[in-house]
Formats: sequence, C-alpha cells, structure tokens
Amino acid sequence: MKKLLDRLRTERDAMREEADAAVVAEFPELVERADAAVRRQVIDATFRRVVHRLQGRGGSDSDAETHRAFGAAAAYAGVPLERLTTAYRIGARVGWTHIRRAVRELELGGEFALLLADAQLAYVDELTSNTIEGYARAVESTYHRQARERQSLVEDLLSGRATRQAVAELGWDPADEPAVAVLYGDTDLDEPPQPDLLVGTFDGAVIAIGPAGTLERLLRDRPAVLGPPVKITELSRSFERARRLANLVTTGTLTRTGALKWTDELATIIVHGVPEASEELAARRLDPLRDPSAERERMLYDTLAAWLDHPGKPRQIAAHLHLHPQTVHYRLARLRERLGDQLDDPQARFELALALRYRHSAR
Repeated sequence: MKKLLDRLRTERDAMREEADAAVVAEFPELVERADAAVRRQVIDATFRRVVHRLQGRGGSDSDAETHRAFGAAAAYAGVPLERLTTAYRIGARVGWTHIRRAVRELELGGEFALLLADAQLAYVDELTSNTIEGYARAVESTYHRQARERQSLVEDLLSGRATRQAVAELGWDPADEPAVAVLYGDTDLDEPPQPDLLVGTFDGAVIAIGPAGTLERLLRDRPAVLGPPVKITELSRSFERARRLANLVTTGTLTRTGALKWTDELATIIVHGVPEASEELAARRLDPLRDPSAERERMLYDTLAAWLDHPGKPRQIAAHLHLHPQTVHYRLARLRERLGDQLDDPQARFELALALRYRHSAR
C-alpha cells in the first residue's frame, strides 16, 4: 500500500491536470463559471480524499468544506447539479486510470484492485454528498432571499413606496395595467413560476399582483377574486376591492366557482353593500311571489327574470325559457296577478332586478 500511495502522490499533479482538461473539454461553460485556480483547488481536495481513503481514514474537514463551498458556488453560478456530479465522475475516471495502472505495474493483484475500487466508490459518494449539501444550502438561501425581496416589493407596491427601477425590473408592459388578486382556498401559484407575477401577503391576505391579463389566464379556474386593473400607483385600490369581493365569497354570501372579477360582479357587490337594505328590498318586491308550491314559485321567479331581460317581448321570453308562446302568455298573466303594475314601472323593474340579483347570489 505504501508503494501505491507514494506513486499516487508523485502523480497527483498529472492527475489534476488531466482531470481539469477532461472536465473543461466536456463542459466548456465551466471555464467561464469557475476559474482555473478554483477548479484545481477542488481537484486537489478530491485526490487528497482518495489518498485518505486508501489509508483507511476519512477526509479532512477542510476538504469536505471545500466541496461544500464548491457546490454552493456552482449553485450561485447557475451550474446544473447533474453537470456537477458528472464532472466528479470524470475526475474519478482519471484517478481510477492512474490507480489501475499503478496496481498493474506494482503487481498488487486483482483482489487488491477490487478493494481499491470499493474505496474509490466510497470517496466519490462522500464528496458528492458534501457537494450536494452545499448546493442545496445555496439554493435554499437564494430562494428565501428572493422570496423576502419579492414580499418587500409587494408591500412597497401596495403602500406606494415602490421605486421606478423596481417596477421596471418586473418587465410589465406599461400599456397593460396591473391588478391585485386575493387568493383563498387551495390556490397555489408556486408552479409554474410566473416571472411577471408577484405572490405574497398583505394586511392578512394572500395576494398576487401582475398584469391583469396574466392574472385572468392563470386564475381562471382557481378560487380567487381579481380587483380592477389600475395604474401602478393605485394598486391599493385594486387590493381593497378584491378583498371586499373575497369577503362576500368566504362568508358564503356569494356562491361562485372559479375566479371572480370585480368588474363582472358590480351589481352583486352593490346589493350586498348594505345587506339589511337588500334583504328589505327583496322582501318588499318579491314576497308576492311566495307560494306553497315550490315548483310554482320557481316558475314565477324564472318568468320574472325572463321578463326583466326581455320586457314586452313574449316571443323572446318563450325562446329564452324554451316554452310555447301560449304557455308564456299564461305565465305572464299569473305573474301580473301577483305583481300588478310593478311590471310596467321602470323604477319597480329596476328594484325587482336588484332583488333577484340579491336572492340569486345569496342562495
């Protein structure tokens, strides 16, 4: 064993140069991301660990830390982890070539070569584990740092403190006004990541900020509400409107599936602005439609809704309800018996429409 170790020590410089050349040949991008001195330092630490393993002892703490630091540096430089581990295998191949030749020339025998192969596999596992540890720590640190930066930008945008440079780095099209969405339920926007979208928390709500079109596409079928598109300096207004609409959903006042837009729910929001007044309006205008027969009451409600959509147009009402015109005339007669002149009064029709909107959204 001593002869082998002496041989490897004398060949260490040659092994380092061969390994570095082989790695650079297969991964030329490493030349740009890790200078020659760093690469040689890591390769030296690697071959020292080979010698330590052959001596039956573990590597030094400094060598292990060298590989952790190299893994972290690779992560910060954007080198894929699989590239890094492949580079290690290339170095191990160079080292094994020298070991195998030395074993043959020193006539150490096949059984001894197998023991050396086991030792080599162990050291490759060890240095790979150290490197992955450093790589993972760097990735986690970067993720948390970026998350903190994005959360800080969320707060700055909604508080009016965001700088022009910070906004410009988001890459938003100035012509596409941003909006704020309030997320609830199981909405998760971590995958896939959206580079022009900010996700964070504000005033106790989980929110997303981004171009209105991006938000609509991403949240179409998810439990969320979208505030109106606004100027960047008015994002707090979009947030307040989105949260007001979200409160109607989470309290069960509104029953909807998928994403809701403030601009699509204005009438509903208005009638729920003062629930007591809306309830009184609904009772005043719709109580005449109450009936012991649930089926007949539903028929009256459906006929009223169709009449309000197509006032004075029985044929269009018939088409809308998929009924014969004669049946519609019968239903309208029953409706008029209950509501009388309200059907001809513009103010009454407006209030009937609001009452129906309230009752429908509150179901």
